[in-house]
Amino acid sequence: MGKKLEALPEDYVANFEFIHPKDIAAEFLQKNRRSPRPSTAWSFIDEVRPSDLYCYLGARFGPPNGLQSLFRSDDSDNLIHWEWCFKTVTGIITIAGLNYRTEVRIIGTKLSDSEKSEFLRQVKSDFSNYGKKMAHLRKEHLEPWIEFVNPYQRLRGAVQKLMKELDELNLDPTLDALPNVLESDDIDAATKQWSDRAEVYSRAIGLSFGIRAMLPVMAESFINLLFFILARPTIRSDKSLFAGVFRLPMHVRVRSLPYYCIGFKGHIDSDHRAVRDYFQLVDTRNDLLHGNIDIEKLKFNELYFYGKVPVFTQYSTMWERTLGVSHRTVGLTEVHAELSVVDVFVEYLLGLLDEKIREEVKMMSDKFDLGIRKDTGRLGVLFGKPLVDFSLSKSPTDKS
Repeated sequence: MGKKLEALPEDYVANFEFIHPKDIAAEFLQKNRRSPRPSTAWSFIDEVRPSDLYCYLGARFGPPNGLQSLFRSDDSDNLIHWEWCFKTVTGIITIAGLNYRTEVRIIGTKLSDSEKSEFLRQVKSDFSNYGKKMAHLRKEHLEPWIEFVNPYQRLRGAVQKLMKELDELNLDPTLDALPNVLESDDIDAATKQWSDRAEVYSRAIGLSFGIRAMLPVMAESFINLLFFILARPTIRSDKSLFAGVFRLPMHVRVRSLPYYCIGFKGHIDSDHRAVRDYFQLVDTRNDLLHGNIDIEKLKFNELYFYGKVPVFTQYSTMWERTLGVSHRTVGLTEVHAELSVVDVFVEYLLGLLDEKIREEVKMMSDKFDLGIRKDTGRLGVLFGKPLVDFSLSKSPTDKS
């Protein structure tokens, strides 16, 4: 049953006793307790590295024996990833690794929070007794991985967010056009209406500019992702050659995909509409982003001058000469069509891949965060779902 303590004994951690899982189950499934049992719950984040704690417990006691480790699914999508359970002078202690913290629960006594640091001190001071075994476990059994952001999904997410903001403005340049102020019976009301409408359209024009600037880059990031995932071993092993692939001119980079990458069933057809439309989109973006002068694309009116006297061929409205010009030159009404160009281009490239590889690429390209193994360069999806913040019960009593 254990005994009530006000402070941890000096040998508390040293006297942890391994319990067989069937005995743990029997302990937690006991019924008809006379009264609730007191317990202590502590959380650790930065106070001790979870990997150090895992290696220490594994080196000292072997694989996790807690019930949560037995019940976990055989993947990374668990609320509790590992758990050890030991018998102590107070009763039972569980040590569990979650997504955002390590949680310790001492069942059988209620300790003050001041004892948390003493518990940590005892654990860390015992590391040296198992240093070699900990190092062996870390080197031989733990795979070192790096999590990194998928640039393609980062850009796609940003574009989708801006598109949502733009769509929520619910603009229609044709229906939203306002008459000249002097044509209104209420000049003050017309002036305010112009001011309000101009504010909304200025926001929309900024969103449109940002989206159109990012769309070709989003497609480029997908091309780069294909190179990164599918590069042939001979290319990947040559660091300078591998890095040079990402510096190739875009039209060369696209056509080079089947030569530098595995999994392609055929060559890139430069005359395919999906490819031609994408490169047209790149040219349009360059004109927009770099301020290139193309009169046919930038013109909004034609007129005559007699000396310094303007002679209009036709009159335009204030709307047409101000907000109308702005939204046309940044393509406010074209963003959805241009997003479709990128989507069709991406689907075209995916369609050139072998079926098995295509499914793997789609799975990885859809994830915001990916992983690469440090020692082998192997790529993977480390977590199928976003990591959920979860905590074990913090109730002061255990009624199991």
